[in-house]
Amino acid sequence: DRGIEVEQKKISVEELKSADELFFSGTAAEIQAIGKIDDTLINDNHAGDITKKIKEAYKKILHGEDEKYIDWLSFVG
Repeated sequence: DRGIEVEQKKISVEELKSADELFFSGTAAEIQAIGKIDDTLINDNHAGDITKKIKEAYKKILHGEDEKYIDWLSFVG
């Protein structure tokens, strides 16, 4: 949807530590960059371009700013 190539597979901790960037996703965390695993810094402890792109897209969806996903939301008020 956003032009980001993905692959789903099991990976090792060593593969995680060698990643260009990592992030958590979830209801409470939303999209949060992972800056460090053990003593290994990931992307100099900064959010990478892909993480920023996904975080911004998620924020727009969450706040009803992306009409494509408006049916994902339940408005209260």
